[in-house]
Amino acid sequence: CEYLGRGHVHLVPCQSSSGHCTGRHRQTGGPNGRIVEDEVSHKQFWDFYARFEDPTTDRDQVRLFDLCPAYCGSVPEVTLQKDSISFCSGQLWHAAIKAIPSHQTGHISTNGHLFGCSHKKHIILVI
Repeated sequence: CEYLGRGHVHLVPCQSSSGHCTGRHRQTGGPNGRIVEDEVSHKQFWDFYARFEDPTTDRDQVRLFDLCPAYCGSVPEVTLQKDSISFCSGQLWHAAIKAIPSHQTGHISTNGHLFGCSHKKHIILVI
């Protein structure tokens, strides 16, 4: 889990034939055809599916596991060290964010992720 980091999911067999799954439902190909699984968060997995205690002892790390893994794709940022990349401030699988809350700054991506960084936009007019 620590290697997979922020926003990783665990796969569990889907137990529902009615489509009411415990996590995000997905179907994949497999050796016997279709495999039906649910994606569940780190916390869901260790609270409800694992038969032993979560081996991750760093509580701050565990909190990161349930946060959105999307990061700002600005070219200057992706070339920096991982510690300086601006990640989305939402929870894992959050709904698209439409407006920046009054207590935060940053920008919202076209697909609804809120990043704490801000970038100047340049408009070039060609005549």
